[in-house]
Amino acid sequence: EELDPIVAEFASMCAEKLRREGSVCREVQTYLFTNRHREDQPQRYETCLQVLPEATDSTLEIVRQARIALRQVFQPGYGYKKAGVILSRITPASEQQGSLFSPLDREKHARLMEALDSVNKLHGKGTLIVAAQGTEPFRMNREHLSPRYTTNWDELLTIKLQ
Repeated sequence: EELDPIVAEFASMCAEKLRREGSVCREVQTYLFTNRHREDQPQRYETCLQVLPEATDSTLEIVRQARIALRQVFQPGYGYKKAGVILSRITPASEQQGSLFSPLDREKHARLMEALDSVNKLHGKGTLIVAAQGTEPFRMNREHLSPRYTTNWDELLTIKLQ
């Protein structure tokens, strides 16, 4: 229950990036692993690859496939530390080969994804989300984040000479 919205969030971010780049993918991979530094706990690293019948950039389809993969690899009783989504077999959307028997109305779906992206761009990221992402905003663990000396003016080193 805790991992499902996290995986859905990552899958949604991946789909959004695909559309921004004008690309589509044919494979969605979900992975889970435990903390390898906790030798006192059972260890597990699992991954599941979902091959899509057609290449897509749809948030709905990518989230659905990522969640299916999550259910296949999840085992109760493990203290999972990290989960993620990887998309592969990425090609330009302009070179997409459609299927004659596809039940999806591509034009209608493309308009839906365009509306999703435009609302989120206009009103801020996360304004419109897929229900699987849950209602609580996801926060990455940033406790041990390295200083950004080269990309953030506020974090530049200050050297005082005496």
